[in-house]
Amino acid sequence: ISGLVKDASVKSPLAFVSVVIEGTNLGVLSDIDGKFTIDIPAAKQEGNLIFQYLGYTAKRIPVKNLTKQNVVVVELKSSDLMLDEVKVELKENPAHRIIRNVTTNRENNNPEKMRSFSYISYNKMFVTADIKEAADTNRTMDTVKGKAAKLLKKQHLFLTESVSERKYLHPGRNNEKVLASRVSGFKNSPFTLLATQMQSFSFYDDFITVFDRSFINPVCKGSTSKYFFQIEDTLYQGKDSVFIISFRPLKGKNFDGMKGTLYINSDGWAVQNVIAEPVDRTGMISIKIQQKYEKVENTQWFPVQLNTDWIYMNSMISDSTMAIGSKENSGDGKVKAIGRTYISEIKLN
Repeated sequence: ISGLVKDASVKSPLAFVSVVIEGTNLGVLSDIDGKFTIDIPAAKQEGNLIFQYLGYTAKRIPVKNLTKQNVVVVELKSSDLMLDEVKVELKENPAHRIIRNVTTNRENNNPEKMRSFSYISYNKMFVTADIKEAADTNRTMDTVKGKAAKLLKKQHLFLTESVSERKYLHPGRNNEKVLASRVSGFKNSPFTLLATQMQSFSFYDDFITVFDRSFINPVCKGSTSKYFFQIEDTLYQGKDSVFIISFRPLKGKNFDGMKGTLYINSDGWAVQNVIAEPVDRTGMISIKIQQKYEKVENTQWFPVQLNTDWIYMNSMISDSTMAIGSKENSGDGKVKAIGRTYISEIKLN
């Protein structure tokens, strides 16, 4: 069964959703674009699939209902959870053992500690906006907003695409060649720069960079004294386990930190997936990053997909100009810059 998992309200794909055959340890995770494929044993084809995701209500669907659909689309509803204070009664938080194993193996799992590698990447970033179409006392402004809303239903404001080849030689020697590129939309757009400064290539350096801002990595050495970790779930992939661990800065700590979810594979104690965002917003800007890793040549975990979502909360788009955050337009909508990188043709050493 193959399909797509979405948020029920905003219809956006959900990355790394747990898809498990009920009553078994057999399951998969949706990819960074919300897509999944799972093989159902004959003995379980009368059973259910369970879709689970942090912050969302779990959904149980009979397998026979899914096999009847040409295109399986599963929508999950977000749930507002009020968490009480967490008290760990054990001598040690059980998540700390896993995080220590990750930090101990950082050098082995960090691609940029290898002797060399090369890959081809397809990079795409588009800018769009959500405009409220509520009636305005200013009829002229209401007309402008109406036109902008109709335009944005048909097309993005800005789109840039590129294909590039990167060659890396340790330590830190890079050669990147742009094979093809194109840009559509605003001329001299401020978003052109954003496309090249989205996020760190991998999640193993002491600091994670997002749009030129650095955050202390939750898997750096000593991170258990800075972050609170909690095991939320455990999945099984063959002989290996995938530990789903949420993280956030410890109460009372003052540093540039992130919050989110780590998916740690016991095969090499490597980061398999990560979802992260800054704890504190920069003004009205919200940023979220996602990374997906796969084991290449059965030897090295390597990033294969990188997502960056940049959202400016208050904005207004007119038919000829774009003004962000002006007083008269406050609360009218959101400008969103969505970046996607897909890595292929990976060659190691």
